[in-house]
Amino acid sequence: MKVLRAFFYGLVMSLCSINHILVAKQGSAIAGKEVGNTLYVTCGDDSSHSRSEKSAILVSPDAKYRAYVTVNTTSSNSFPKCTNISRLFVSGEKGKGFKVTFEEIPPVGSTTTGNGLSIVDWSPRRHFLAMELLVWTYGSDVGGTVPVIYSADNHRVIKLDLVEVFSRVLKKSCPVRLREIVGFTADDMLVVEVGNAIDLESPEELDQYETKCFGEADEFWIVDVEKNEASRLSSRPTLVQYGLPGTADPTPNN
Repeated sequence: MKVLRAFFYGLVMSLCSINHILVAKQGSAIAGKEVGNTLYVTCGDDSSHSRSEKSAILVSPDAKYRAYVTVNTTSSNSFPKCTNISRLFVSGEKGKGFKVTFEEIPPVGSTTTGNGLSIVDWSPRRHFLAMELLVWTYGSDVGGTVPVIYSADNHRVIKLDLVEVFSRVLKKSCPVRLREIVGFTADDMLVVEVGNAIDLESPEELDQYETKCFGEADEFWIVDVEKNEASRLSSRPTLVQYGLPGTADPTPNN
């Protein structure tokens, strides 16, 4: 199976405080599901220390697919001090081992060498796997979250460029901050919580963007991940978690 590599650093996306992102994740859950420890993994203070984190397995509702993610950090005494590689492993039919189906590797020479990947949920019918990809620059407070959808049936990664989606829907330039992927509706639509990504009181930002695209409070929207269409919800919807917990310890089979 071909490994899908996604370099999101070239995407148009709004960056904001990494601390604000992580604080926002606290308590984010579907039916009590906590955010995993693979979203934000660092080398730590010891430059000789490298780490590896692995999520639990999440099984699709019909038990056809199983998935988990890993994040590996590599430390160095030279620049960059720490580099992350995040990978998605998926298995299909019974008897088939886990294969790497997606990985995030910082481009050579990039300063944005931090990344983490967290599974949110499977869709109820169409085998979409929703994930949040967090990228950041070590030694700074700058980071951003990108929604990533893996379509297991055709082994395709759908990279949701929320700036493009909302700029088209709202018919104006929209810097978007993704607070969280809430989950899936019963008809496989993605629900996201979003807000304004920057402080538009800053004069230099006013020159770039026309106006705020969202209200003072974050908003909930339904997104069609294939058509890149979105519609606003009046309030946070009550969603269920469709993915099922796996029981076996994941063992990569590359």
